[in-house]
Amino acid sequence: RRWTPTGLPGEDAPEVSAEAATSTNRAAMLGEVEVEAGVPVMIRERDAPEPLASMRPISDELPAPAPAREVVRSVFAYRELRLRGLRGESLDPEASAQLQTLEDRLQQQLSGQPLAAVRRFRRFDCPLPAWIGHREGRHVSTWAVDLEDISAGGAQVRCSGQPTTFAPGDSCWLVVDLDDDPQHPVVVFRARVVWSLPADGRMGLVFSGAASCGIDAVELIRADLGV
Repeated sequence: RRWTPTGLPGEDAPEVSAEAATSTNRAAMLGEVEVEAGVPVMIRERDAPEPLASMRPISDELPAPAPAREVVRSVFAYRELRLRGLRGESLDPEASAQLQTLEDRLQQQLSGQPLAAVRRFRRFDCPLPAWIGHREGRHVSTWAVDLEDISAGGAQVRCSGQPTTFAPGDSCWLVVDLDDDPQHPVVVFRARVVWSLPADGRMGLVFSGAASCGIDAVELIRADLGV
């Protein structure tokens, strides 16, 4: 049985700068920041989105545009392969080459952009309808959102038509329907809320652990929960 979501994301809300968030949330909005302990980092206003869902190779060639769903598929494949490596699984030469290719595409490339040197993964504009799954007791519910951007480490979403009730630290799942994959049309990323702007319905997610794919998102989330 294929999962069919209900409700569609609403209109885009105005862009909210990092100055509107709390000091804790501001740092999280920058994505994955890797610095040495005790070294201060100047927090700047969030840089403008990059060109729509484009994959930029490490060369002087022009970016190769890719559909937004292809970006999501690349993030899923990268996280799956990388997790297998972290678990100590042996990757065959083809899988190892695929992992290296995906890492080259998804990692932040050093450039003149603000904070490029401290953000590990590049963010891609990814305007897609998506859903946030969350647990209510033994039940799993889904909430329509707009996926605004995504990286290999997390995503930014805007909740549709109502303020978010999620708070930093809350566990959730980001669900994206790839449509064109009849075998595994739905991908689910386990995530955690790292910043939230309730009045604007925006929140930032960091991916954690395994991602999964299949037909029914609710069943995938329940399997992840073990319920």
